[in-house]
Amino acid sequence: MFAVRASSESELSDYGVISYETELTAPPEIVTSLIGTPGDEQINVQWGGSALATSYDLYMYQGDSAPSDPDDWVFVDGKIPDAHLLVTDLTNGLPYVFGLDARNRGGVSERKVSEPIIPRIPQPPTSVAAFTGTPGDGQIELEWEQSELANYYNLYMYQGSSAPSDSEEWNFILAEIKGTSHVVEELTNGLPYVFGLEAVNQHGTSDRTVSEALTPQSGTPGPGPDTDPDTDPDPEPEPETPSPNKPDDRAHTVKVDVASGSAGGAVVSSLSISRSTGADGKIRDQLSLGSGKALEIIAQVKEKGANAATILLPDANDAISEWELLIGRSSAALLVDEEVDLVIENRNVTITIPSASLKGRTSDIYFRLVPLKSEDERTDTATRAKMNAAVVEQAGGEAITVVGRPMTIETNLQQQPVTLVLPLDDAAWNGDSDRLGVYIEHSDGTQELVAGEVVTREDGTYGLRIVVDRFSTFTVVDVAAWGAAPTPADDSEDDETLATRPYINGYPDGTFGPARQISRAEAAAMIARLYGGGEASGHAAFGDVAAAHWAAAAIAWADDKQLMLGYPDGSFRPNRAITRAELASLLVRAAGHALPHAEDGEPFTDMDGHWAAANVAQLSAAGIIGGYVDGSFRPDEAVTRAEAVAMVNRLLGLAGDAESAPLYADVPARHWAFAAIQAASIRP
Repeated sequence: MFAVRASSESELSDYGVISYETELTAPPEIVTSLIGTPGDEQINVQWGGSALATSYDLYMYQGDSAPSDPDDWVFVDGKIPDAHLLVTDLTNGLPYVFGLDARNRGGVSERKVSEPIIPRIPQPPTSVAAFTGTPGDGQIELEWEQSELANYYNLYMYQGSSAPSDSEEWNFILAEIKGTSHVVEELTNGLPYVFGLEAVNQHGTSDRTVSEALTPQSGTPGPGPDTDPDTDPDPEPEPETPSPNKPDDRAHTVKVDVASGSAGGAVVSSLSISRSTGADGKIRDQLSLGSGKALEIIAQVKEKGANAATILLPDANDAISEWELLIGRSSAALLVDEEVDLVIENRNVTITIPSASLKGRTSDIYFRLVPLKSEDERTDTATRAKMNAAVVEQAGGEAITVVGRPMTIETNLQQQPVTLVLPLDDAAWNGDSDRLGVYIEHSDGTQELVAGEVVTREDGTYGLRIVVDRFSTFTVVDVAAWGAAPTPADDSEDDETLATRPYINGYPDGTFGPARQISRAEAAAMIARLYGGGEASGHAAFGDVAAAHWAAAAIAWADDKQLMLGYPDGSFRPNRAITRAELASLLVRAAGHALPHAEDGEPFTDMDGHWAAANVAQLSAAGIIGGYVDGSFRPDEAVTRAEAVAMVNRLLGLAGDAESAPLYADVPARHWAFAAIQAASIRP
C-alpha cells in the first residue's frame, strides 16, 4: 500500500491511498487503448489508463503504419500526467500514427501504437453513395457503402413507391447504426417501401440518400445463403444471434406521457417508444417527435398556459440502459415559432432545451442518454478525475468524491445553451451545497469541474443544475475544498500597504490603452506586483512561456501560488485576453480576506450554471464588480485594461486620484476611469 501523489514541476497534490499487490519496481502495463480525434491541422490524442503508470511519453510518425525502424519515431512530449494531449501543427490530409509509452520508476511499458489518423478541416460526412436492399419474407436487408468521415448512420422508411414530398412523412427507424447493413423486419408483403439513410458525425449530418422502391414478398428467402438441397430436410434449428443493430424478438411499444410545463403538469399527449432487449440483455428505448405530434403537443401546452412540453421517460425499476430521442427539424422549427421549450425528464437527468436553442436547425436533432450504473464505472470516473492535473487544480488539490450517477449525453445540438439537472445521491452527499460541482469529461478528451446550483426536483429529491453548450459525460461530485485563497505576501521594503501600492504600467509610446483587452500575461504581472511576486525568479512550467518572456517570472509566481491556472494541454496562452469570469475568479483567489456570501450577490441573468457563478456572486455582493443594464454579466467577454483597473482598485480599496496631471495621452481627465487609472499607475 502506498500514497499516490500527482506531480508537476510546480506542485504536489495528495490524492489518497491506493493498494497494489504489484511491487513498485514493476514497470507499468501497456495502455489499454490509443485513439485520436482529428481536427484542423491537429489531433487530440487520448488513451486508456495503464496500471502503475505515473506518466506517459508520446511519439508520432507521419505514415499509415508504425515505422519499421524505431528510430524514425518522432518524440512529441514526455512526462504527460493526463490521458490526452493535443498535437498541433500537422498537415491536413496526411495520415499520422502515434506511439505511447507508460512510465514509472520501475521502467517503461511496451509501446501502444494507434491506427492511422488523418487531420482535416472539420466537416460533415459525405452522403452515402451506394444504398441497396434485398427483399425477403416480411423484411428487407439494406446494405450501403461506408461514407467518408461518418461515425454512424440514421435510417428512415416510407411506405410508398418513391420518397414522400413532405419530409416529415418519413418514419424514423433507427439512429446510430455503426455498421453498413441493417435488416428491417415486420413489413407487409406486396407493399413497396423506400428507405432514407443519413451519415452523421460530430460536425453534422449528410444529405439523405434514398433507396429505390423495395417490395417484400411471401416465400422469398431472407438474408443469408441459399439452403443446400442435399442437407437434412429437418435440421435441428439453431438459435439466431440477434443483430447488434436491431431489436430482438422481445421488442415492443410503450406509451409515454407528455406533460405541460414541468413533470408535475397536466398530461396533454403521449409518444410511442420502441423498447427492445439486445443480445447482451440491455434494454434500449427509442422514440421520435414528428411535426404532426409536435403540433398537437404545442396546441395543448398553449391551451394550458404553459411554455414548455415535458417528455416523461419512465424507468421505475431502473432497468433501461439507453434512450434515443430524435426531434425532427420541422418539429424544432414549430417549437421555435411558438416559443415552447422542450424538457426531457428521466430519473437520471432532466434536460431543458430552450426553444431559442433550436433556432435555425437544418437537420434533425438526436439525443442519446446512457446512465453509467455499475459501481466500477462510478469508481473509474472518480479515478480519472483524480488523475487529471487541471481538475485537481480546480479542486484545490483536495478530495473529489462522486455523489451522483455518471450520465453520458450525446447529441448533435452543440454550441447552444441547454440546462441539465443531475440527481444527487442522498446517501453520499453530506448536505453542503457549497462543495458540489459537476465533473465533465468532454468528447474531445478534455475534463473540467463546474459549479452548479442545488435545486429540488419534481419528486422531492435534490439535484444539481448547470447550463452547458456541449455534451459529454457528467458526474456530480463533492469537492472537499475549491482551494483556499492565498495570503498576499508583504515583500515591500517601505511602509506602503496593499491599498496604496501602484501595480500597472502604461506603454512605451506614452499611452495606457484603456480600451485595449488585458492579456493573461498582463493580468499575471499586475497581480504579481500587488502581492509580492513582481521580483520572482525562474520561469513557469508552460510550453508556450519561454524563459525570456517579459512576464515569465510573474506567470511562474502566479502559477506557484495557484492564482492562475494553465490549460489541460500544458499551455498558459499568455497573449490570450482574460475574460470577465476569469478575472473575477483570479480576484477571489487573490483576495486574501473574507468576501460576502455568494447568495448576497446580484442574480445576473446569464450566470446560472456558469463555472464562475459563485466567484462572480461574491464579488458582486462585495460591490467589486457590476453587471450591465440588461441584467447580464457577460462572463465570457474580454476585459479591457480600464475595466480591470476599476475592479482591482475596488478590491484593494484604492482611492481614486482625480487631481494629479494626466499620465497618459489617451486617458484624459474626462475618461470614466481616469481617477482609477491614475491611482493604479506606477510612476517613473
